[in-house]
Amino acid sequence: MSSKRYLLSILFLLIVLGLTAQFSFQSSTDLRLRTGDSNAWGLVMDTGIYAPIDQYSYIEVTNLLDWWDRATENRNAKTRDHFTLGYVYNEDSLEYGLSYYGTFFKDATPIFIEFDPTAPQWAQYSRKAIHQANLDLNYRLGRLNASADANLRLVKTEPHLLFGSPDPQPESSLFDNYITAAAGYQLTPELAVNAELNYKTQTPYAELIDSSRDSESYAMRTGLAFKKDFGTNILSLDIRYQKQDWDNMPEALGNQFISELHYNHSFGPYLNGFLSFINRSSLYEDELCLLANYARAQIKYSLPSDELAGSYVLLGAKLRPANDAAFHPDCSAYFGECNFLLVPNLYLGAALNLAPEIQNQYSARLSYRVDQNSELHLDFISRQSRRNSASDKDFHSLFGIGTELVF
Repeated sequence: MSSKRYLLSILFLLIVLGLTAQFSFQSSTDLRLRTGDSNAWGLVMDTGIYAPIDQYSYIEVTNLLDWWDRATENRNAKTRDHFTLGYVYNEDSLEYGLSYYGTFFKDATPIFIEFDPTAPQWAQYSRKAIHQANLDLNYRLGRLNASADANLRLVKTEPHLLFGSPDPQPESSLFDNYITAAAGYQLTPELAVNAELNYKTQTPYAELIDSSRDSESYAMRTGLAFKKDFGTNILSLDIRYQKQDWDNMPEALGNQFISELHYNHSFGPYLNGFLSFINRSSLYEDELCLLANYARAQIKYSLPSDELAGSYVLLGAKLRPANDAAFHPDCSAYFGECNFLLVPNLYLGAALNLAPEIQNQYSARLSYRVDQNSELHLDFISRQSRRNSASDKDFHSLFGIGTELVF
């Protein structure tokens, strides 16, 4: 992070502090060692301030610095600095937010951000910065709810010509935008009808040549949403029809039906369960074709002996079978987490996530809680890629020591 950007961040923080004396500050800092082909040191610093202006609005400022002393297999920039500044207003029926996101890169390796094999030249790009402005608006009037979102993004790059004539030169500034408008009407306390229109022009950030061309797309969605609270049970069902189109889109993806079922159940004060199922199908040549099924189930038991509820055991599974016709692999995974109070304020936790076709991950954490919101911790994370692709041969472990503070 350059000294100018660092001073700018401090300036914004001072502005926030000057607005009000009532604010909250959060900070998370980790020093990490990554093992693998060659050891690499990293530092992650995540800081932020939340400051209310009045009873209806607040400002939030955050800065995330992620630095490693060298680039790694699946990381093309040694330094990423992500800065956000946001303003939110919420009064009765009106809510809106304005925000700026800035991500700055240093020592980024060139990648294919956009690629057209028919063009007279091929180029890769080293990302320098991403600037994004966001507007979020939501209005409620009785049973009617309307919302709109606009995201404008500018990517600053350094082009590297690989092949072809240098005239014209590749663009160093790449622009895209995302615009969404939605409306919903509450027919009954449990049932609502909704519609949404989404439009975007984008430069996808993908290293895969065939999937990284410029594209322009739109999507229209309409459907019904049902939600019922039965006390110890919460059931929700969302059914949508989606019409979409983009450059070179397979015709079979144009008309889709998406259904989502979610169910929460409380077995008592310490045991809770969650179940969800998502189906995505396509109507093509008068036939309904399966695109993907996704199911997730988990159960969590909180130990009654821990008054802060920091001790728990969680088990679950995510099931998404392969569908060769829809060109996606098996993304199923099985996971578990636990955290136990060893002695007052000292916790030992562990987690695993087993995705046989993608990546296995194991982790452990020893943490000492200074208070309910702040802690000191030691981390260990081991990741093993399960893919055969040369770009996914990342077998490594992470060791970290850090703090989390909120006051």
